[in-house]
Amino acid sequence: MTPRIQVSDKETSFKFCIFNVKILPKEEGLYSDVFQNIFLREWAFNTRSDKYMEIHSLSALEDKSVIEGELIYYTILNGNDWYNRKTKRIENIEIDTNLNPNAKVGEFYFVPNAHRFCFVLKSGGISPSQVKIFLEKSLQRLCSEKEIVVEEETSHDFLEIIKQAKSIKRLHINITYTNDDLTEDFEALWDDDLKRSKIGRTDITAKALKKQDIDLVNNQVLMGALQLSESNGYAEVVVKEGKLNKIYKTTEYPRIEIIKTTMNKKIIAVRDKILSIFR
Repeated sequence: MTPRIQVSDKETSFKFCIFNVKILPKEEGLYSDVFQNIFLREWAFNTRSDKYMEIHSLSALEDKSVIEGELIYYTILNGNDWYNRKTKRIENIEIDTNLNPNAKVGEFYFVPNAHRFCFVLKSGGISPSQVKIFLEKSLQRLCSEKEIVVEEETSHDFLEIIKQAKSIKRLHINITYTNDDLTEDFEALWDDDLKRSKIGRTDITAKALKKQDIDLVNNQVLMGALQLSESNGYAEVVVKEGKLNKIYKTTEYPRIEIIKTTMNKKIIAVRDKILSIFR
């Protein structure tokens, strides 16, 4: 892995989304070199129609407590059926496969001890949805004998909105167990039970009785599952607002963290932030 290049102490501010990357079953030390192994193989993965993504650069602190790198996202052109406006004919052309247009570069950080992948958000940059596809495909190819789970972290705003809802009609929650994240109460109960029973993924649906509402606040089992879904799954909640039903989805409330630091301390700032949240 390339040693880090010293950068300036200029002040900077940036925001990033977070992916919970799980390679199951858990194996000690597994996360330290996964992205290095993907990078060395120079793999590129199709994430959408003619779009591909690969790791463009990679470096780490000496103790490998955090890794930083860049993803590059580009188009691969097909040389068949090009329209020649001059000759008015459709032709096949030869394309240099080393040249790819519409390239975008995105910055990322990975904290192995918390198995969290942080992707820096920029206007007009790479979509997090494409990053998620890249993570799933690259990790599955590298660890073909393992189960790969990649979940985008959900903002606490989602749970607060649901807690304050007056009329919950339906819940759909899909969860997996954690890799030793901090959990408590019934969230921890769900997590422990899933691990002990060796269940990879659990799907829960709850529907209110006719003309009744789900009392989520007083249902510790459902609340625990909903809390676990913030980092380890997804949820959809149907809430009656006035005469209409509104569907709230965790995928529409991504967790975004903002860090203010100096350029030469970005990697440390991300590592410390992630460890303070998840460890």
